[in-house]
Amino acid sequence: CRSTMASTSFWSRFRTSSYATTPNYLVIEFIPIIGFATMGINGLLWPQYTAESFSYQGTLNNAARSQTRAVYGGFGVFIAGLLYFTRNTELEVGAKVAVCSAILGMAFGRCVSAVVDKEMDAQAVQLTISEFVLSAIMLRGCCKFNKLS
Repeated sequence: CRSTMASTSFWSRFRTSSYATTPNYLVIEFIPIIGFATMGINGLLWPQYTAESFSYQGTLNNAARSQTRAVYGGFGVFIAGLLYFTRNTELEVGAKVAVCSAILGMAFGRCVSAVVDKEMDAQAVQLTISEFVLSAIMLRGCCKFNKLS
């Protein structure tokens, strides 16, 4: 018969340590959540502004507002919720890897666009770098805190 301590994973014991409340840990955990929540809320409430931030000029029709709310709004809010509500659970690593895959897919699409179009505007460069950095932060959080071992 195994003792309670022996059956408790390293990570669950680590989560109760004082390190789990340090600023570095909190930054790694909450930057992606805050970023996706911000993107989502902006996309839901202000689809016109969201489209204009990507150099779109003109008024969005109903279909375009709906698409903007779906892609930037709903997606962002639900990804933030997924990251928040899977924290400290056995689903956390899987959720973070899935989100990183989505983010890296967006970055890859921007890179393909840059090659095909032979140009990349400053905003696209900034978003691509942000996507790579955000993915690195999330994956570092999984590795640094022994979630992938």
